Amino acid sequence: MAAEAPLFFFYLLLFFSSSMKASSQPSPQSDHTTIENLHLTTIDGDLFVVNRAILYESDLIKQEIYNGRASSNIKLHNTTSRGLHKLIYYVENFNRSDFAVAEWEEDLRNNYQVLFDLFLASNELGMKSVSDMAGGIIGGMMMGKSVAEICRMFNITSSNCEHATRAEPTEQELFFYTFF
Repeated sequence: MAAEAPLFFFYLLLFFSSSMKASSQPSPQSDHTTIENLHLTTIDGDLFVVNRAILYESDLIKQEIYNGRASSNIKLHNTTSRGLHKLIYYVENFNRSDFAVAEWEEDLRNNYQVLFDLFLASNELGMKSVSDMAGGIIGGMMMGKSVAEICRMFNITSSNCEHATRAEPTEQELFFYTFF
């Protein structure tokens, strides 16, 4: 019993010293209150000055604030200005009662390029909820379609799409591919 007392005090001292160290270091929450606006530069060179509260659900923004780099310009390497504008609009308006999510999603279904830009922006910023929503719309549009139909729908040009859009090979071509 007497040997356990110094061990208990050692653990107690260790606990209080670690909690004092943790409280003396600036936390991300205390650091982000001093930063009002974030400066984001898109791949096409446009500068966005955004209120930090709007994009604070972004994993990238949280990491930049935690590392102390949020006061400088944050460069987005895969995000276009059109995608970032749509993302900011969605985040600002999603919780409003008059925001029609179904109409907004229908608008995205009719404009593939904006949909892909939104998906890339949300993916780069680490905004999982928006990325999942955009990915779900894309997946729903692709469901039940052949590769050729998907290539035509999204205006994709690559060697894989060329093979998919070609007509079925003839018997002679199949024979040739089989034996040679």
